[in-house]
Amino acid sequence: MNPNIKEVSFRYYLKNSAPIELLDFTKSLEAIQDEYTHFIETKGVSKAQTRLNIHEVKQGSIICEIIEAIPTIATTVGSINTLFEFGSYIRTATMALIKGTEIPSEAKNARSLSNLSNIVSPLARTPNSTLTLQTIDLGSGNQFENCTINISTTEGNALQNLANIKKQELTSETPKTEESKSNVLLRLVQINKEQETLQDKGIVEAFDTNKKKLLFKSEE
Repeated sequence: MNPNIKEVSFRYYLKNSAPIELLDFTKSLEAIQDEYTHFIETKGVSKAQTRLNIHEVKQGSIICEIIEAIPTIATTVGSINTLFEFGSYIRTATMALIKGTEIPSEAKNARSLSNLSNIVSPLARTPNSTLTLQTIDLGSGNQFENCTINISTTEGNALQNLANIKKQELTSETPKTEESKSNVLLRLVQINKEQETLQDKGIVEAFDTNKKKLLFKSEE
């Protein structure tokens, strides 16, 4: 189906098996807004033009139709509808985090990984629930297959676990700057009198409050 249409909605359909916490629901919607803002900024649209509105809330679990707040300005970039592109990106990124495959380049940052994790947060406390994210044509009601994904509670947990791992990997890849200080206090925590021991430990609070292994230059 041609994405060059005037009215597109990003549908959020949560089929919950039990009542969900309001904070989880609002955190999920806020994550969609923030990730949409981040995604659309990569397309050259200013942040002020990237607000999303809930167009309609339907009966039956939780169904929200989300549209762009300023469609005359932000609906298209070039000839492609941005909500269509966003829906396709969300599907690709969430599937990658669920299946453990390569995530898209747009999601390889802590902000996006946190947003993707928060989007599925309502599933964490509601077993046997399903979250469907899809882009639809408001005029005809037709769904775009490559912009639709159904996420179960189990898959939501897998997504959050891998998103956290990916964030930790990003942190470990961040280069650390070397720093030197003089006249700092070393607090000995553990001393082993045996020679060539690796059990000597101490704390230099000017750098870190955790115990670190010590290596003495000599026995003096």
